[in-house]
Amino acid sequence: MVSSYSITSPYSKIQDFNSKTKVVCENTDLSMFFDQCKVIFIGDEKCGKTSLVNRFTLSSFEQEYKPTLDINYNLKYFDVLNTEYNVGFWDMPGQESLKLITRSHFKNANVIVVVFDLTRPQTLMNAIKWMEEALAENDKSNPLRFIVGNKSDLLSKKAFEGLEAHARIIAQDLDAEYISVSSKEGTEVNNLFRRFTSLAFDKSVQKLIMPSDYNKVKNNISNMPKS
Repeated sequence: MVSSYSITSPYSKIQDFNSKTKVVCENTDLSMFFDQCKVIFIGDEKCGKTSLVNRFTLSSFEQEYKPTLDINYNLKYFDVLNTEYNVGFWDMPGQESLKLITRSHFKNANVIVVVFDLTRPQTLMNAIKWMEEALAENDKSNPLRFIVGNKSDLLSKKAFEGLEAHARIIAQDLDAEYISVSSKEGTEVNNLFRRFTSLAFDKSVQKLIMPSDYNKVKNNISNMPKS
């Protein structure tokens, strides 16, 4: 039932890594040049943001709902193209009353993941506002954007296909990639995390080797052997 990213994604042409990224990583250890990648998970309450992160980081799912009243932070180390890449997951509360407190933590995001509940269409419409608010806090950094429909296991095939089609249009309007998942069953969860981690890593490498940035560090990285 759940499909991966489509041709409507703004990142559809990036299915693996840029060829230059592969070449650089084959010959140089770039780990020390990367800041930690910041991924924020935002969206209405009860959409399963915490469940989504826990499914990936802990391979677990809690049946009982527990509201997120503070920012949950998880750090995970990835091995991408034989390069250590650190990714921090910031799981934000969805309550409107807490938004003034948490909104400042939207800043400096490399990836914005807006989660909505596929069984509650209104949360998809609210996803537009969440994305716009997060982008307003990151107006100069151009973070990667994802719209994620959670709880795909609770819909019939017909209902799922109809809502997913609508979600893809909204994602396209927001220049975001769309994917449907099930935190409960784990469907597409690993693919989602691999996808935005790969894209963020590729973007980090490309930024590093762009002429304006590369001139600052070329003497260091050109003489550094692969560990």
